[in-house]
Amino acid sequence: MITKSQDKSKNVSFSFLSMDTDITELSNNNNDIDKHINLSEIPSDEADQYVVVKLPRAIDYYDVKLAIASAVTAVTTFNKHKQLSFVTKLSEIEFTSRNEARLEKLKNQILTDSKWLTASELSKLAGSKSVNPSAAANRLKKSKKIFALPINGKDLFPLYALDEGGQPLPVIKKIIELFGNKKTPWSIAIWFGTPNGWLSNKKPKDLLLTQLDDVYMAAREEIEGPCHG
Repeated sequence: MITKSQDKSKNVSFSFLSMDTDITELSNNNNDIDKHINLSEIPSDEADQYVVVKLPRAIDYYDVKLAIASAVTAVTTFNKHKQLSFVTKLSEIEFTSRNEARLEKLKNQILTDSKWLTASELSKLAGSKSVNPSAAANRLKKSKKIFALPINGKDLFPLYALDEGGQPLPVIKKIIELFGNKKTPWSIAIWFGTPNGWLSNKKPKDLLLTQLDDVYMAAREEIEGPCHG
């Protein structure tokens, strides 16, 4: 709303509604909070924060003020929630990235802590005479007598899963079947390659030739949890 003065060129002023005003004061239709401002009083670097609106005479000015204040409040609240959502999403991304980094580090430790065989190496160690150098390893994997890690499009098999004759230890198949679909090949490798509380913090892979029954029981505890009776 424009308030005319004698010198139109210099002293044209507008009814001024600051969005810093409490909306409850606006709803009370308090004339005391109504202010005026001259165009010359608006700092040039803040000009984009001001909007001049010509109102139809039939519309009550104070109703419009309340409506504008309500709209600005709604937008401000929305932006705050949007910013909070953005920050939360960033935190989730950072958390996921940290977890992925830890997992990659753990995988590297699992690979470097043991000897791994290619399919052809396993087949040769098992005494296979097949023309296909990977045939024996693939059969052992398919029958769940051994597991393999997919690395760069190739399977790697753990040497610790074999006996002195190059054949998979029977307990390996039992453990793979026990884990079933609850563990991926990587999860199985991590279980074998990390200290286990049920084995006095020793790694299951290191006890396969000396305490295979204990290793199997530790695998059962992993799946079933402690049994009380």
